[in-house]
Amino acid sequence: MAFVHRLYTLLCFVLPAATLFPEPRITWQQTEIRLTHFKEQEVYNYSTLLLSEDKNVLYIGAREVIFAVNSLNISEKKHEAYWKASEEKSKECVRKGKSRQTECLNYIRVLQPLNENTLYVCGTNAFHPSCDFLELSSFRLLGKNEDGKGRCPFDPAQSYTSVMVDGELYSGTSFTFLGSEPIICRHSQQGLLRTEYAVPWLNEPKFVYSDVIRAPPNNPDGDDDKVYFFFTEVSVEYEFFNKLLIPRIARVCKGDQGGLRTLQKKWTTFLKARLICHSSENNMIFNVINDVFILKSPDLQEPIIFGVFTSH
Repeated sequence: MAFVHRLYTLLCFVLPAATLFPEPRITWQQTEIRLTHFKEQEVYNYSTLLLSEDKNVLYIGAREVIFAVNSLNISEKKHEAYWKASEEKSKECVRKGKSRQTECLNYIRVLQPLNENTLYVCGTNAFHPSCDFLELSSFRLLGKNEDGKGRCPFDPAQSYTSVMVDGELYSGTSFTFLGSEPIICRHSQQGLLRTEYAVPWLNEPKFVYSDVIRAPPNNPDGDDDKVYFFFTEVSVEYEFFNKLLIPRIARVCKGDQGGLRTLQKKWTTFLKARLICHSSENNMIFNVINDVFILKSPDLQEPIIFGVFTSH
């Protein structure tokens, strides 16, 4: 009993120290945690996700197919809708120097809720971006085949972001086949409203996230809803031998209708600012933004924005 008591006393002293100063882990074995998997044979690039919390459904955009799975158990598939690039578009894509095996396919990049029974979906469509409507009750595409230029990237490797706000799609992507013209735009019945193609507006951006923040109801200042975009771009403020990356936040107002003269069909409310993530302990600057989440709640006076940063 004396030995047991001494061992217990030793543990009492040792365990708190281990708890206060744990050794950080950077890897773990798959057998150590319980993971639920979803995968279909011969389907790749599960890169676009849309969660419907009220229906407990997770929509997944992959290469040439859209899935609906049970969000409480993602291994349970509910529906699937295949959307492949036509043979004509694939051949045209190959003629332009792209790979038939990897690039000249349809990568689903946009999944946005249009209403309770419809998703607005867009794919790269063999470097000829196209958009359609997915009817959720039958889980089938309606075959509208709208031009996806400015709504979806041409290249499946290009960065992009999109958000649907009151039936209008706001997107950050590339506007050209070569990916040389970045754009933040809004597609509506009134037409396209976009950024100017100029370095001070956007300079080689890598888009990460976008979302709307609503104005307070009955606000006395007549404030408008605002759509925010998060991205990393090449700096235009500083000149170095190498490209200096800067994390950014940009904003446009939902009520923006464009200018009358020089800014016709261009944003008049576009603003952008530098994001700063700095560690004072080791004096490090984290200048690449990788992901963003905006916490919105009636209990919060203002939304809280969380960002994940890395160094260049």
